[in-house]
Amino acid sequence: MVKLAIAGMGYIGKVHYDASRKVTGARVAAVCTSRPDIAQQHCDSEVRVYQNYHDMLVESRPDAVIVCVPTFLHEKYVIEALSHGCQVLCEKPFAMNRLGAEKMVEAKNRAGALLMVAQVLRFWPQYVEIKRMLGQGKLGSVHAVHAHRFATFPAWGSWFRDPAKSGGCLLDLQVHDVDYAYWLLGSPREIRTVGIRSENGRWDHVSTTLRCGSAVATIESSFLMPDSWPFSCSVQVTGTQAAAEYNFRVSGNISRREQAVDELVLYSIGSSACRVDIRREDMYVAQLRHFVDCVKENQDSNVSPLQQSLEVMGIMDASLQSAETGKPVTLDHSTH
Repeated sequence: MVKLAIAGMGYIGKVHYDASRKVTGARVAAVCTSRPDIAQQHCDSEVRVYQNYHDMLVESRPDAVIVCVPTFLHEKYVIEALSHGCQVLCEKPFAMNRLGAEKMVEAKNRAGALLMVAQVLRFWPQYVEIKRMLGQGKLGSVHAVHAHRFATFPAWGSWFRDPAKSGGCLLDLQVHDVDYAYWLLGSPREIRTVGIRSENGRWDHVSTTLRCGSAVATIESSFLMPDSWPFSCSVQVTGTQAAAEYNFRVSGNISRREQAVDELVLYSIGSSACRVDIRREDMYVAQLRHFVDCVKENQDSNVSPLQQSLEVMGIMDASLQSAETGKPVTLDHSTH
């Protein structure tokens, strides 16, 4: 049995806790939160609730920690968990920048432990299916990827409004689809980002173009949608043989994902459009099951490799630089 602890019991911490109930061979023994009353209402009675992170690590002695604190705290919490001999699943975005991510990787290497970043699209069944189609040659060579992710401003934490703590929409939302484009196409050679910035410097709506070999990926993300807007995301992958399109919409927020209306369609040359039905599994359950398996087998993730998460943070740094300067950024792959 893998003994888990969760640092941070806001929205995403609760998601991971609920997912743990569906993962055989794992249980949450402790949580750390600034709101113990909320955690006690949400968790089973045998789960110990702490307000001090150090005390939780020392007293509960978890095998692994799921880090769900605000982005600007990831580095501190991940490194402390690793120093106590824990394996770590860190929520996205990995860090505020590549430098912070590199410090966590160095700590992981010193500890000889497992560190995985929770890039959940790599476990979302329809996104995984498109990746599988590409690997099987059903799409041919990719010309273009287009993705969007639109939401109302997060209501579960005031820290989201501080660009020094969250990175805004550019980092918090865009990183999902940048990671997915990287997973499909590899590292881009050029990044160009434009967007809308708030008075305090927070990027609230961004559009990014990634040039990856002969393919181009266009990604649009927004926190500026009105309250009545349903959370929505989509991806279209167009190749020489076919195009795949996935659309997802749910009233309110992603927290209501069980009520979503979604559809994956394959458009092949010379054939009619074909809806693709696949086995549905909650992506957070699939992700946590994979992490627990990695812990049991004492091996790094082959689905969300740490080096790839590090490289994605370099892409996010370049995206921010492009948005701030108004100029495209060319990556020097010789340094990575």
